[in-house]
Amino acid sequence: MKRNYIVIFKAKIKHAGETFFETAQQIRQLALDKHHCIEFERIDSVEQDTHVSYWDNLDDIRLWKQDIQHLIAQRHGADQGYSYYEVEVCEILKNQAS
Repeated sequence: MKRNYIVIFKAKIKHAGETFFETAQQIRQLALDKHHCIEFERIDSVEQDTHVSYWDNLDDIRLWKQDIQHLIAQRHGADQGYSYYEVEVCEILKNQAS
């Protein structure tokens, strides 16, 4: 499947409670299983939580953003988990690999 779009989520972790990372893993799996996400990576850092996901189309990204489980996790993260976050949705114009 072609990777046409990339979503980059960056956040500064304020408080990683007991279920924080478990919930994040469940939400990543939901994107892959239900919303046609092609690939989902988490880049570990002490200062910043970064997630990169690859998608075929904007409709799947839109549906993912509106998923009730994702919305609940977003609200929890905004209220308790993150002191700052940003999301970028980018179109992949060229992909070169060897």
